[in-house]
Amino acid sequence: RKFLETDKRGMYTTKDSINALPIGKESDADFVKLIFNPFGKTSLIQFRAAINGLSETLSPSWDSNKFVGSPFSYYTYSGIERSVSFNFKVFSLNESEHKIAWQKLSALTNMVYPLDYSGIAVIPPIIQFTLGDMYHAKASFIESLSYTIDDSYPWEIEKKGMILPMIVDVAVTLKFIESKSQAKSQNYSTKPQT
Repeated sequence: RKFLETDKRGMYTTKDSINALPIGKESDADFVKLIFNPFGKTSLIQFRAAINGLSETLSPSWDSNKFVGSPFSYYTYSGIERSVSFNFKVFSLNESEHKIAWQKLSALTNMVYPLDYSGIAVIPPIIQFTLGDMYHAKASFIESLSYTIDDSYPWEIEKKGMILPMIVDVAVTLKFIESKSQAKSQNYSTKPQT
C-alpha cells in the first residue's frame, strides 16, 4: 500500500497534514494557505484550501442630490465596501483529523460571536484573513457563514461523541475593513505583478 501514499503538499491516501494541524498551528505545505486568525489571539485556524466559487465584490456608494430648479441629479461619492465570498470543503481522512476538523469548525463558528461583552460594550470578532497571496492577513469580519452536509457524505459512526459528518461544505462571506493607507498602496489588478 506504500505506493498509494504521497508527500506532495502534505496529502497522503490515509492522512492530510493540513487537516491534522491543531488550532494555533500553521504550515507552508498547502499550495494555497487558507487561514482565519482572530485579532488579539494566537488561535489561528488553517484549513485545506479546497475552495470553489471565489467571488470578490466592490460596492461603491454614491449619494444623489439635485439643485433647486434643476431636473438633473449630481452625485457625491460617499464610500466603498469590499467583500469576498467562497465555499470550501472540510474533510477528515482518519479519527484524529475528524476530531480536529470539528474543533476548527467550532472555532470558526465562534468567530461570528462577540469576543467579549462587558455590559457596556461588545468586543467585535475582527479577524485577519489569508488566502494564498491574494489576501494576506486582511482585516475583516465574517458577514455570513453557513455549513451544508450533502446527503451522500459519510458520517463517523464508531467513535462516541464524534458521530458527525466527515465532509462539510462551508460557505463564507467576509467584509474587508479598509483604510486610507491600504487604498493608496494596494494594486487591485487581477494580473500578476511584473
